[in-house]
Amino acid sequence: MERHTRYVTCVAFSLEGSRVVSGSEDETLQLWDSSSCAQQTVIEIGDTVYHVQFSTCGSYVVSEGRIWHIGTSPPSLVKDPSLISESLFSPIRFNSTNHTLEISGYLNLVFPLPNYPASKWVAHKGRIVLGSGDGRVMFVDCTHLL
Repeated sequence: MERHTRYVTCVAFSLEGSRVVSGSEDETLQLWDSSSCAQQTVIEIGDTVYHVQFSTCGSYVVSEGRIWHIGTSPPSLVKDPSLISESLFSPIRFNSTNHTLEISGYLNLVFPLPNYPASKWVAHKGRIVLGSGDGRVMFVDCTHLL
C-alpha cells in the first residue's frame, strides 16, 4: 500500500526530520522517508488513529496512548510514557480555511492548494507534509524559501 485507504487524520515529523509518520481512519500508521517520500512501514493499529508523534530519540512512535518501537522489524508495541516528546515550532503552516500554504518570514509567501483537501499537516525545517481526506500524503519542500 503506497497510501492510506481512508481519511488521513494526523501527520508528524521525526525530531531530526528524516522520517514522517501518518495516521488514518484506515486504522494504520504509515512511516515514510522524508527525503525520498517513500513509504517504509505500515503498522496495523486496529482503531482509527487521531494523534501521532515521534519520540525525541526517533526510535518510537506514540499513537492513541500506545508506543511503537519502530527500530524493530516488524515494529513492536511497548509501554513507556516517558518517551513522549515536545512539538517543534516551524515558520510554515497550512491554513485549512482557505487551503493555502503560508510561509512566514521576510517574504511572507502564500501558496494556494485548491485541489488538495488537506485534513492534517505538519512542518519541520522548511518541509511540510499534508494528509488528505482521500488518503493521500503530500510532501512539499520549502527550504529554499526560508
